[in-house]
Amino acid sequence: MPTARRGLGLLETLLPRLTASALSHVQLIALFPKLDTWRGKTSSSQFRVNGSVFLNQELIGNPWWLAEHLLHESPHQKLYDFRHGHSLLAPDYAREDGARVCSLWNAPDIEGNHYWDAHRTLAAFHVYVHLALLCLLAERQEAALASQYGPIGQHMSGSRRAIDRARYLGEQLHGTAWPELGLAGRQMTDWLLDVLNALDTRRRPGGATVHLLLDLYERQSRKLDTYLAQQPPPRSDTLAAQAERELAQTREALHMLDRELPPAAQKQEHNWPQARQRVLQALWPLAEDDDLMERSGYPQAQTLIAQMVRQSSRQLGALG
Repeated sequence: MPTARRGLGLLETLLPRLTASALSHVQLIALFPKLDTWRGKTSSSQFRVNGSVFLNQELIGNPWWLAEHLLHESPHQKLYDFRHGHSLLAPDYAREDGARVCSLWNAPDIEGNHYWDAHRTLAAFHVYVHLALLCLLAERQEAALASQYGPIGQHMSGSRRAIDRARYLGEQLHGTAWPELGLAGRQMTDWLLDVLNALDTRRRPGGATVHLLLDLYERQSRKLDTYLAQQPPPRSDTLAAQAERELAQTREALHMLDRELPPAAQKQEHNWPQARQRVLQALWPLAEDDDLMERSGYPQAQTLIAQMVRQSSRQLGALG
């Protein structure tokens, strides 16, 4: 179809050799509607469904989106094929007490789907390094390509987000999940980290995670705005209590770093969406200031922020 050809053509323009290599592992591209268990998904692939990738049929019309998601799913298939013939993982990596990595940018749920085993962690790391390269090239060449493909807008995830997630997963593979990797998995991790180091011109201090936590908090703030706009809000005292709880935890985290939460108008104090915006404005600088990250109180502040974001996410989940 013409829309799919445009996205493929854009991907081939940006990464011709890598596109050919990745797509050689794909035999079928299937489109799905936003129905039932597919609702909310953008793209998907599975180790047990070899050579097939699934794309949201309502989103493929934008070439930037399609280019990114083709390069998201096709390297998964490439890695799955590699896994069949190489010592990518330890034989018992999937045991019940095997190492798990928390994907901090995903909302926690009672099933623990935000905790990934070694295979899923390595697969995501592998893809995010690819996406970091793609998004960097797209951002640099957008002006030259916009006349043919339009502006990127919000249709790609962005190089910084891909780099940050790849960096975190690479660190976790080298630490938490290292015993679950085979020889090939460890060598691949080291090679991909070398590639990432070449792409990442502003490397964050090791162990920094506030930016990943705030990524989730910011995305969920947008979902909260949409939720409250579509239906009658829950009891106002429930939302006010949650707003105050998050503001109090934010004040405590900032205090650990000799910072203060800027004051707000009285009418905003108990408004949960507006409180979340205050939290974001106050905490984002903590994710960007390398000097702050070196302070002795930073790990404790980061832990408190993580607790706040997870508790807030669970409260959002309770709304439905």
